Amino acid sequence: MIASLKKQPELQPLDSLPLAWWLQFEASNPNCIYFCGPFDNQKAAEAAVDQYLEDLKPEHQQILNVCSRFCQPRKAVIAESELTIADLACSSLPFFTRLIRH
Repeated sequence: MIASLKKQPELQPLDSLPLAWWLQFEASNPNCIYFCGPFDNQKAAEAAVDQYLEDLKPEHQQILNVCSRFCQPRKAVIAESELTIADLACSSLPFFTRLIRH
C-alpha cells in the first residue's frame, strides 16, 4: 500500500441518525433541497440558519425557502431528478411552483 494513500474515515449514513430537528433549504440553480443538521431542538436549528446561508453563498444558490423540521431526511442533498411525491408534499409553494414552471 502506498503510504500517501490514507483510508478515509467512513461517513455515517443519514439513515442511521435518529429523528431530529433539521434545516431544510429549498434552492434553485439547480433546483434541490439541502438538509443541514441534526439539531437537538428547533431553537438550535433556527439559530444556525445564517451560518448555513453563508456556507451556501459560494454555491451561488438562490434560496427560495428555509424551514426547520423534525424529520429524518433520506439524503443531505436531494436533486430535482431525485425528488419524490413525499419531498414535494413537504416543500414550500415557491419551490413547488418553480419546479412546475421549469
